[in-house]
Amino acid sequence: MRRTEVDALIVGGGPAGLAAAIELRKNGVKNVRVIEREKDAGGVPRHSFHPGYGLRDFKQFLSGPRYAKKYVDAAVAAGVQISTSSTATTWISEYELEVTAPSGLEVISARAIILATGARERARAARA
Repeated sequence: MRRTEVDALIVGGGPAGLAAAIELRKNGVKNVRVIEREKDAGGVPRHSFHPGYGLRDFKQFLSGPRYAKKYVDAAVAAGVQISTSSTATTWISEYELEVTAPSGLEVISARAIILATGARERARAARA
């Protein structure tokens, strides 16, 4: 089992997780890593082809996939390490997670862990 240390670990590679990672890097946090269980980072907007994303944060009217790509590109440009197809499977301690990925099991120790696992939209009937 591989062991890794980072300054900040973010669980969830959607807009919230990526925005948090970008802000941490802008504020001097050196080693920021995002883990995302899906094959691609970007979250639910990757599947939402309607426009309307990005007005508040990017001051642009974007479709979901373009919005997600803009966040992924900005995170990579900021120096964030994004690990996709990676799932947090066990809390080992307050600052350690076990992660399962195609490369195998890994224990990640972090000075701070942020959960940004998001929420999925549901139809009215599903909420009732």
